[in-house]
Parts: sequence; structure tokens; C-alpha cells
Amino acid sequence: MVRHFKMQIFGDRQPGYDGKRNMYTAHPLPIGRDRVDMEVTLPGEGKDQTFKVSIQWVSVVSLQLLLEALAGHLNEVPEDSVQALDVITRHLPSMRYTPVGRSFFSPPEGYYHPLGGGR
Repeated sequence: MVRHFKMQIFGDRQPGYDGKRNMYTAHPLPIGRDRVDMEVTLPGEGKDQTFKVSIQWVSVVSLQLLLEALAGHLNEVPEDSVQALDVITRHLPSMRYTPVGRSFFSPPEGYYHPLGGGR
């Protein structure tokens, strides 16, 4: 999706995505606070699959609040900051390896048996 809409929406931004419903970017996307609906077609096994995707700005995640909490100046750690960092740090490994829970696995060398879209 990012490659397909790179020029229109993402530009130089490299979003981190949790595979469900949260996507984070270091800088705002040029869509403002409006919801953008789009269709993305991905090649499938014998048949392409089309997905409907919606992107909408939700909020700014403050890493400054996390730094203040870690320094002991706040009583609670901001969960949204921790979640954003978790998604960002897991994004690239989940693109290269198979994520299972909080772990990542690579197939044995020379082993290639695709699951057919998770089926």
C-alpha cells in the first residue's frame, strides 16, 4: 500500500504499521484530519485480492511525555507512546520474518512452503 500511494500520500515517510489498525509516521501525512478511503490490489495465488483501506489522523504521540515519565517526573508511563514505539520497532522485522506473538521466526534454509495467504 505504501509503495502504491507513495507519491500521493506517503512521500518520504516510512510508516510503521501494527498489522491491524494502527499506523504511525514521524511527520503528519498530507491528508489533514480528513479520512481517506482507498482500494489496494495485491497479487494473490491465481487471483488478485482487493482491500479497502481507510487512513485517518487520530492524534499526536508525545515522546517527550515518555522521557519525563522515565526521568521520574510523571507518575504514569504514557501507554500510547510505548505502543507507538513497540509498533515502530516491530514493523521491519515483521516484514522480513514470521511474527508469532512477541517472537519472530525465519524458515530453515532452503525451506519454502507458502501457507497461501494464511490458509
